[in-house]
Amino acid sequence: MKFGYKILIIVFMLIASIILSLGLGAEHISFSTFVNVKNYDTFTRILVWNIRAPRTIIALFAGALLAGAGCLFQGFFRNALADPAIMGVSSGSSLGAVIMSILLSIYAPKGQFSLFVQFGAFIGALTAVWAAYFIAGKKRSEPGAVSLLLTGTALSACFSAINSLVLLLNYNELHKMYTWTLGSFNGKTWSDAIRLLVPALLVIPLYFTVAKSLDVLALGEKSASTLGLNTKHARIKIIALGSFGTALAVCGGGTIGFIGLIGPHIARLMFGPLHKKLLISSILLGALLLLISDITARTVAAPMEIPVGIITSLLGTPFFLSIMAKGKGGGY
Repeated sequence: MKFGYKILIIVFMLIASIILSLGLGAEHISFSTFVNVKNYDTFTRILVWNIRAPRTIIALFAGALLAGAGCLFQGFFRNALADPAIMGVSSGSSLGAVIMSILLSIYAPKGQFSLFVQFGAFIGALTAVWAAYFIAGKKRSEPGAVSLLLTGTALSACFSAINSLVLLLNYNELHKMYTWTLGSFNGKTWSDAIRLLVPALLVIPLYFTVAKSLDVLALGEKSASTLGLNTKHARIKIIALGSFGTALAVCGGGTIGFIGLIGPHIARLMFGPLHKKLLISSILLGALLLLISDITARTVAAPMEIPVGIITSLLGTPFFLSIMAKGKGGGY
């Protein structure tokens, strides 16, 4: 089947998932009621447009950002295990956001400075990915798979420990951080959606500006330099974009694992290694997977809602183990 037809199928699945997301939850809305917008009562209108619509948008773009960032990191490290959560990028981003949020609550208690929180998340993500890269790679140009995995796991544990320490000293931030740690879209508003949507619409197209660089880097550092690629500039750009995308997703829905691993992994199996096609398919699959996970999180145990991060972890663990079972440590 041609690339365009496969993408079209994914888009149709995405549209169907959006409809399900708006209609399903603790309070189900029948399809006939859902499509008849003019006859919405006040409760239905509030439920669909004020509660479910913004969380659907956030889930879509958070999934797209995470899968796109995962695709960049996997191409950068040439390793299928390079998921933002596994590498500690999500934990670092969450730590940066929490520290910035605490500082703002102290020095500007009456202000709303979400942009600064996003900046803190970006700095945390950037710190984590650079630390993983340099510690795992030591003096080599490309870190080994096992070193990358162990370094990311250690960094993730370290950032989580620092998070716990910070929260012990700042009890008021405990509930917010607990939500971030588990990942959740519950209670999101249109303001939250717009704060994620605007920068996401700028970042996602920028992912594609490094597609050719990733294809060239896949040949190896020396070959890429021989072909005229400024590898240092390309790597900085890839890391910055992946870190910023992860930071935005963390600010939108918290620390959500494995979407950055599953989306690109499925995309690579379906469409091959060329990063232009890989990015398009990864972004769409990431949005689809996270939206389905969010629907599952609020319906499987309704009226209770399960944090979406738990669902994605249960979904992603088999993928992670299957990659490890191949015996290549995730290397391409």
